[in-house]
Amino acid sequence: MTAEERQTINFVVPWYGPDVVGGAERACRQLASRLASRGANVRVLTTCARDLFDWSNHHPPGVTRDEGVPVHRFTVDPRDQAAFDEVNIILQNGQPTSFQQHRLFVEQIIRSTPMCHFITRRRRKDLFLFTPYMFGTTYWGCRIAPDRSYLMPCLHDEPYLWIEPYRGMFRSVAGFLFFSKWEARLLQQVVGTGSPGQRSIVLGLGVASPPDADPNRFRHRYHVHGPFALAVMRRVPGKNISLLLDYFARYVERTDGLAAAAGGCPQAELKLVLLGSGAVSIPEAARHRILDVGYVSEQDKADAYAAALYTCQPSVNESFSYTIMESWLANRPVLVHRDCPVTRGFVEDSGGGLWFRSFDEYAACTDRLLGDQALAGSMGNAGYRYVRRRFVWDRILDRLLDFVGAAEGDSGCTLALP
Repeated sequence: MTAEERQTINFVVPWYGPDVVGGAERACRQLASRLASRGANVRVLTTCARDLFDWSNHHPPGVTRDEGVPVHRFTVDPRDQAAFDEVNIILQNGQPTSFQQHRLFVEQIIRSTPMCHFITRRRRKDLFLFTPYMFGTTYWGCRIAPDRSYLMPCLHDEPYLWIEPYRGMFRSVAGFLFFSKWEARLLQQVVGTGSPGQRSIVLGLGVASPPDADPNRFRHRYHVHGPFALAVMRRVPGKNISLLLDYFARYVERTDGLAAAAGGCPQAELKLVLLGSGAVSIPEAARHRILDVGYVSEQDKADAYAAALYTCQPSVNESFSYTIMESWLANRPVLVHRDCPVTRGFVEDSGGGLWFRSFDEYAACTDRLLGDQALAGSMGNAGYRYVRRRFVWDRILDRLLDFVGAAEGDSGCTLALP
């Protein structure tokens, strides 16, 4: 049987590649490449767009290979960007929207007619795993073969989740692969128990061992002295970077003020180190205590985790979080936002950190970790054990292959899912 005749697991994602930043995209690439290394027949369907910030046809259409996986790129359809942006701003601001605006949103978000034609040709042979839920590559693609389409939705509670066409999509597909139990619970809040025959699994994700870390190497390279909190994230509004900067600036102002009143120096002069891509506006009052390193190598990131007092993940929009898992693999605790069920749930389950909602809670947590580094170390160790127990790649891949009915060496996949 030729590769063309075999049934294939198709990962469908709007953009793809080693330089694409984002949790859903990273998860998709790791799952695809690791399944391929197991001998599964895997293909990636994506667009010619570069990333979340550039929806033009940046890459040429056609087939390339990435870590042994064939990557099929399709051109992006023309769209009315002004009309899309208008509705998108209304949604982002949480204002009421109509069904007509919902339709316009899904019609004008990134999509590809050539990709849909390809899915149509393979709809009776293949399985399709779409991620994340909100882009047109998912919405229009899974309409073609809903009984062979599975979503890795990457859900979090946001205005887009309640768009009516997406709720119909959730009810129509064959099933779901979730990265956490809290993500699965959120979908139940949106659509109830789902449709008869849908199959779902809380798959989780594997977290690979980081490079051997040297905390002193990071401190020397970036001239960081003393204790620091670390934040690793894309600088987009949904990740709460502005809230973190505001809280840290207020914390600096308060601790500096208390120290000045007492005639001494601030407690250990805690700093904040930022890693990640995107622009950021650093408050002037705390500029002397904030270091923006930007996008760094995997080695530098591993060194930073190991050197940090703790890692802060303030986002409330997470369906997993590589950031907190990587921090735990460096035996460092995390501080997360109380209003994110996923990250708070991981912390509660593991004992690997603390959570906050208000500034006073943020300051109290920071004081606690700064003042009791033995406690910080024990929390980091608890997180390490949690990751090693639950998020091993071989175990994740076994569960995925069982779920889609494809064992290594089979002629193809089957829809007789467990």
